Amino acid sequence: MKHRKVGTVMTIDVVRAVAATPFKDVVTRLDEHGISGMPVVDDDEKVIGVISVSDLMGGRPGRDGAGGRKTGP
Repeated sequence: MKHRKVGTVMTIDVVRAVAATPFKDVVTRLDEHGISGMPVVDDDEKVIGVISVSDLMGGRPGRDGAGGRKTGP
């Protein structure tokens, strides 16, 4: 059996936000696109994190790049 690769099913036109995007705008984008999360990118379009509906509702604290808890803005 041949295993499929993620590249065959991935989304190419990714909905994303920047760190300064207001919560309201993120909620709107998530709703408009029927998604539950999106990457957060810097000015160079490098992924610096992920934001989800759960994050916005306070259900899960932010995390730093090492997998620990986020301690600052």
